[in-house]
Amino acid sequence: MVEGFLAFLLYLATIMLRLRLSKAARPSATVVTSAALVCLVALALCLLFGDAVPFWSFAATYGFLTLCFLMVFGAVYKSISLRILLDLSRRPGHRDGYDAVMARYIVEESYQSRLSVILENGYATVNSGHYALTERGRRLATAVRGVQRVFNIETSG
Repeated sequence: MVEGFLAFLLYLATIMLRLRLSKAARPSATVVTSAALVCLVALALCLLFGDAVPFWSFAATYGFLTLCFLMVFGAVYKSISLRILLDLSRRPGHRDGYDAVMARYIVEESYQSRLSVILENGYATVNSGHYALTERGRRLATAVRGVQRVFNIETSG
């Protein structure tokens, strides 16, 4: 368990450095790829400097701590509610009107920013002001619909 905990500390240090040093990489990709890479490096270090690697206790400890962190990171990273709270804390009097909040977070955050991500990832194209799914976008939409059916998810947001 000690090895798994130390590997998790190495993971935290790694992502803190990577997130600060690399402005081009997406934070979500950075934390996920770092989790796998640090796991492999930590196992190699255990083999290099130790007699035997207690693999299952290492994997359980490192995996549990890393997944807990990833859940919290994902919630903080993508939470529009937290962004609204932070934005309100920066406003004079710590308040703002409903219309301004709706315009910033529903239109800008929920629609325009996400459309640009969809375009950047090649899931859709824009032509004459109209958005159209690419073949890649159709495959992803079909897969998502299938997963929603399996888990009886009628709406998502």
